[in-house]
Amino acid sequence: MTHDSCGGNNPRMAKVITALLDLSVSRLAETMDVLRVTYTTRSGRPVKVLEMKQRRAVPADQKWRQMQMEALPTIGGLCREGRLSLCGSTELSLEAMKGTYRGGNVIGDLLGGVKLVHVPCAIDRSKFQQMNLEEYVEKTTVVEFCKLLLRLDSSALAESSWLIERFTDSEVTNLRNLERFRTLCATLDESQYPDAFHLWTAEVNGLDYFLTADRAFINVMTKTARVQLKTKPVAPRDLLDDLGIPGSDRVPVIVE
Repeated sequence: MTHDSCGGNNPRMAKVITALLDLSVSRLAETMDVLRVTYTTRSGRPVKVLEMKQRRAVPADQKWRQMQMEALPTIGGLCREGRLSLCGSTELSLEAMKGTYRGGNVIGDLLGGVKLVHVPCAIDRSKFQQMNLEEYVEKTTVVEFCKLLLRLDSSALAESSWLIERFTDSEVTNLRNLERFRTLCATLDESQYPDAFHLWTAEVNGLDYFLTADRAFINVMTKTARVQLKTKPVAPRDLLDDLGIPGSDRVPVIVE
């Protein structure tokens, strides 16, 4: 289905809508599990392969999650029609490395064929942390980086020649405005700091939305935290509602 009607009476669809794509949504879009299995050849030699297995339906008690999944084919269609641009970042790519590698355009990916636009992170973490990749991609390492940013003194950084030489102009601006990151993190548990960092990245890149399936984070930022948001954290179904699209395209998945 095409969405000729979307934006007809909605000025927000007069331009291409932009959203940073959280890993939680990417994982929800993958309707096939990829398993690493070992089988024995006729000669008796063990060989490791990737085996694809269709996921079971979302449990009945997770209706909210099912609703988000059902919105993804429509979101994918909006991207292919050029009405919505989904973005990625280095930090989100690193998060994805912690799971099983699936390759590109896996069968059963509800966002298959959608090309992400890369946007720079608010701060390049590699300029603060150097270690082996296995440790670098761990969430605890990212949390420690966020805590470091929260401790930094913006006023001391303002006149730092080291700062200007080491970082890009946009990073220098963000480091001098760390109070914004502190504001985003103020009502969060430290385990949610990485999500706040993604939201900050979306903000400094001027994106409209942070598309996530983390319901707790959305609720804290939009209901508990009393902070004006430049980029709206939103779940897939709510994004469609925001854009004035009431229905969803059919989910092309056979449920056992």
